[in-house]
Amino acid sequence: MLLCPSSRFFSPSIQDFLSLSIISCLCLLFLEENILLARLL
Repeated sequence: MLLCPSSRFFSPSIQDFLSLSIISCLCLLFLEENILLARLL
């Protein structure tokens, strides 16, 4: 069984979905902080 991103997206487990959602939320928070810092500067 080969582990590749495409197969994981076709049959994602709950743990993978939670990790992806947490990473995306952290990325959004990081981007928002950068935008606020850019506005202040």
